[in-house]
Amino acid sequence: MKPLECQHEPAVLRAFKTGNWNDFTQAHFQSCALCQERAEIGRWLQAFAAQTDQEAPRTAYGPIWLKAQFQSRQRAEKQVLRPLRIFRTAAEILAALAFLAVSLLSWPLLKTRLADFSIAALGNSPAILMSFLGLLFLFATFFFTVNSFAQED
Repeated sequence: MKPLECQHEPAVLRAFKTGNWNDFTQAHFQSCALCQERAEIGRWLQAFAAQTDQEAPRTAYGPIWLKAQFQSRQRAEKQVLRPLRIFRTAAEILAALAFLAVSLLSWPLLKTRLADFSIAALGNSPAILMSFLGLLFLFATFFFTVNSFAQED
């Protein structure tokens, strides 16, 4: 079984770091597998630290980082604005339903006005003009509602 600790390890590691080897530490290092293993790990860590200290050119990772930041902000913005979008959509639907209810209640009046409809009568009849604009609003509401939910996904 391999020992987990060596009593001479601190002296060998100090000699390894500083480069000041004496006869004892050099002889022990040659004979102790644990100290050799720890020294190999130390060499690898030093090489790794030196490699990571050399920063990659900014052109290599800059656009990727910027794109990731942009996407992160877009996701956060979408998440924050979702309740407002839902509220706006609900308000639009409620307004469209209110217009539909008013249109249905005023249908008898509209029916008599549409019977004698002409372009000249359009200017004289606010009920027909309002109905036309309301239907346009109703169409636009449902179009933009469907469109906003489609873009969200």
